[in-house]
Parts: sequence; C-alpha cells; structure tokens
Amino acid sequence: MIAFSGMYPLGERTGATALTGSRILALNGDTDPMAPLASVTRLMAELTRQGATVEQVLRPGGHGIEPHDLDAARNWLSRNR
Repeated sequence: MIAFSGMYPLGERTGATALTGSRILALNGDTDPMAPLASVTRLMAELTRQGATVEQVLRPGGHGIEPHDLDAARNWLSRNR
C-alpha cells in the first residue's frame, strides 16, 4: 500500500487490526498543514506496532504529490512486487 500525505486518523484511539505481512510506503511533506508531522509520526508508529513493514519518505514541503513522490512510489513498487 502507498499512502500519499497519509496521517493518523483515529485521534486517541488505536487500531486493533493485525497488519503482519503488510508493506506500506508513506510519502509526506515535512510542513504539510493537512497531515502534520506529529500525525504522520503517530501513523508510522501505529502501523509498525500492528506488525506492518513501513517505509517513509519525508520531503521538504507541504500537502500534495510531487514528482519525487511518484519516483519514490515507482521505486518502492519495483522492490515490493
């Protein structure tokens, strides 16, 4: 799974789903006002806690999908087929 500008959506709750065997790439801007870095960090920690293998690419900038994000996604997909 690839998450562009992903963030933690559950507030103070935690997820109960086991994600063992799941591979996730998160692509975020470090100054994204819609997906703040603290929320992104929480998402990474929660996915890892649930057993997923998580890779994060953090780039300078805000919300959206940049060409670098697309390159990173293509690279990740080629390594995770």
